[in-house]
Amino acid sequence: MRFPALRPRLIGLAIKGWLRRHPRAPRRFLAAVMVAAALAAAGSRYGGVYVTGWSMAPSVCPGDIAVYDHGICPVQMGDVVLVVPRGHTRGFVHRVVSVGPDGSVSTRGDANTATDTATAAPEEIGGVVVGLVPAGRGVDALVRACVWCYNRLPIAQTRR
Repeated sequence: MRFPALRPRLIGLAIKGWLRRHPRAPRRFLAAVMVAAALAAAGSRYGGVYVTGWSMAPSVCPGDIAVYDHGICPVQMGDVVLVVPRGHTRGFVHRVVSVGPDGSVSTRGDANTATDTATAAPEEIGGVVVGLVPAGRGVDALVRACVWCYNRLPIAQTRR
C-alpha cells in the first residue's frame, strides 16, 4: 500500500528506536539527520541542494548538502549563494565577489581562479547558503531508505 506523503512522526519514532539500539552512533551523522528533518519541517523558506562539483572546495565539497534561505535579501559581497540561471533547472553554489548597483552579482567558486563570465540577475539568485550538512550523501540515503520503507512495508490496520 502506498501513502502519498511522508509522516514525520513515524520517521521520528523509527530514528528514536534506532538510537536506542545503537547508542554509540556518530554524533556528526545524527546532527546531519536532525538538520535534514528540520529542513523538511521548516516549509518553503529553506531548501537544500546536493553539491556535486569541486568549484567551492574545500569549504563546500561534493556530497555535502547546502542549506539555503530564500528570504535573505539583499545579497552582500562574500555571501555564498545558489544561482539558477534563466532557462535552467539546475543551479550552482558560488561566492559573491561583487554586487552591481542594479542588484546583479558576480560570482566565483572558491577553487576557481577567475570570476564567472556571466553576472547573475537578482531573480536568478535562488537563496543564500546558511549552512552545510557534511557527508550529505549519507543523509540522502537514510531519507530515501525511510521513504522506501514507508511506501512498501505493510502497516497494521485496525477495524472498529
